[in-house]
Parts: sequence; C-alpha cells; structure tokens
Amino acid sequence: ERVSAHLPAQGHNGSRLVWRSELAPIKRKVVVFGNSCFERGGKWRLSWWFSRLFEEFHFVWDIDVLDDYADSVGADVVIGQTMERFMFARMPTR
Repeated sequence: ERVSAHLPAQGHNGSRLVWRSELAPIKRKVVVFGNSCFERGGKWRLSWWFSRLFEEFHFVWDIDVLDDYADSVGADVVIGQTMERFMFARMPTR
C-alpha cells in the first residue's frame, strides 16, 4: 500500500514515494535513491517489486544519496541506483 507521495509539479527529480506492506517477506526498511529503473511504482518496475518484498520501501528520485533523509526515516538498507549511468567499461586495445 502506498502511504505517501510527494510528486513535483514539473519533472520527476525530487519525487518521493513510500509503501508499507505488513505481509512483506523481508522485514526491513529500504530507501532507494534512483531514477526510471525504479520509477514511481509502475507495474513491473523495480519499485513495484520492492514495495512488495520489503516491509517499508521509500523511493526518492535523485542522483545523490541523501544521508539526512535515510537517517531521518531509520533506513536498514540504502541503495544508490543511479551511479551505473556514470560508469563505463574500457575495452582493452590490441
């Protein structure tokens, strides 16, 4: 069940959604700072799965991990999902 949502009037940065599930198999509070890979709860997106796997799940659309937010909600697990966009593989030259 989605228990709160903050959606900016324009764009997606800063979106913040929270779900709780008493029946979730993993009794942990997870906070994800991510992007469209998690999305805002659309069916079959990662947020959809996490909101069902974890007792409490927070999704914040942000490129940074906001330590103050994670601390304020008492997160057990924090994931910074957007960093893969800035990684690259260097192919060896022959």
